[in-house]
Amino acid sequence: MQFLDRTQRTRAQLTADLQEAYSAGASLSDPCLSGQVAAMPASAYAALASQYPKSYQPLPPSTANLSAAALVSGSATAALGASFAVKFSFTNLDNLVPAGFLPFFSPLGPTLDGRVFGTAYDSNANGYVSVYQGGTIKALAAGYANVVSHLGLVGGYVITDPVNYYQQAAVFVGNNVQLIPRVQGEVSSFVQAINDFGLLIVASIDASGNETHYLYRNGKASVIKISVSGLQTVLTGMNDSGVIVGYEILPGFQYLAFKYVSATGTTTPLPPLPTEPNSWALGINELGDVVGYSFVSGGIERVGLWQGNSSFTPYFVEGTPAVPTVSNSLLVNDLRQIVITFTNDGQSYLVPQKGVRVALVNTIAYDPSVNGTPSYIFGLSDFDVFSGTTSLGIDFVAAPRLP
Repeated sequence: MQFLDRTQRTRAQLTADLQEAYSAGASLSDPCLSGQVAAMPASAYAALASQYPKSYQPLPPSTANLSAAALVSGSATAALGASFAVKFSFTNLDNLVPAGFLPFFSPLGPTLDGRVFGTAYDSNANGYVSVYQGGTIKALAAGYANVVSHLGLVGGYVITDPVNYYQQAAVFVGNNVQLIPRVQGEVSSFVQAINDFGLLIVASIDASGNETHYLYRNGKASVIKISVSGLQTVLTGMNDSGVIVGYEILPGFQYLAFKYVSATGTTTPLPPLPTEPNSWALGINELGDVVGYSFVSGGIERVGLWQGNSSFTPYFVEGTPAVPTVSNSLLVNDLRQIVITFTNDGQSYLVPQKGVRVALVNTIAYDPSVNGTPSYIFGLSDFDVFSGTTSLGIDFVAAPRLP
C-alpha cells in the first residue's frame, strides 16, 4: 500500500508517479492523497513513513519549506486575480490546541454552524478527534477524523494494530465512537465519506493490500458497483442524496470522471470537453453540481461544473501562458463558489463566478509573511467559512469579517 504526495506537483507528475507505483507492484496508490492522510501534518506523516516504509512513501520537499515571502513575492503574484469585496478573519488553530497536545490541529471542513472538526495529537502522536468551537479546541475521543458532514457527523478510524498500523472505520458523534464492523477478509478500513443521513463510504483493505469500497448505514453494508472499468477507481465525494463522484484511471493512464447514484446503482460518465482527453470529478454539492477538471496532463486545465445532465461548463482556465498555475484539488458549495487549491504556486483561489479568480491571500486580514499563504484548503461552507493549512504549516479557519 502506497500513498503519493500531491502537494506542489502537476497532473503530469502525479501521472508519472502513478505509473512508477504500478510498475513497482504497489497494491494501492492514491495520487490525490484523498482520504485518510490528506490533512495530516507533515511531521506526523513523516513519523509514519519512518515506522511503516512499505505503506507510506516519505514526502518530497515542497514549497512548505520555502519562506512565505518567497511565495507571496515574485512571479507567482503576476496572476493572483481580481479583488473580492468580502474580507476574512484568520484564526490560527494550532495556537488553540489544549495543553498536553502537540501544537498542531489537522482541520476538516467547517460545519454549517461554524464548528471545525479535526484531529489533535498527544505527545506520542496519538490522534484524538477534536472540535474547534467558540474560540477553543476540545478533544472528544481517541481516533482520527477524516471526513465531516454539514451537520457535524465525523467519519474516520481508530488504530487496532499499532505494529502494522491497521485501522478500523469509525463514526464519531461527540464523545461517542461507533466502530464499523469488518467485512470478510478485511484487515484495515477507514471512512472515506459521510453525509448528514449517516451514509458512509468505507474503504476496506485486505491482507494483500487490495482496496475496495462499500456503502454502510444502520448496520448494513452494500457494494458500490461503478460500471466504468479501468485500472483503479478513485472516489472523491458524496452528497446528502447519496450521489457519489470520482474518476476512473483508464489504461494508458488517462482519466474519466463519473457520478454514481447509490439509490439506483447507476453510473453516469462525466466526459471532458472535446478539446481535452481527461476529466476528474472532485466533489458534489447539494444541488447535484459536480466540480472537476477537463484537462490535458501537463497542459491546460479547465475548472468547472457538470450541472444536471448537462456537459461540462468551464468556470476558469489555468495551465496557459496567461495563467500558468495548475492545481490538484477543487471544492464547491451550494452557492456554486469554487475553490482552487493544492496549486503549484502555493496559493489557493476562489472562483465566485465564471471567468473570475481571486487569490485568497488577498482577502484575509493577516500577515502572510508571518503565517504563510493559504496553500491547502480542506473545506468550504455555504457561509464562506473555509479551513486549511498555510504554506508554513499553520492550520487555520477563516470566516467573513463583520462590517
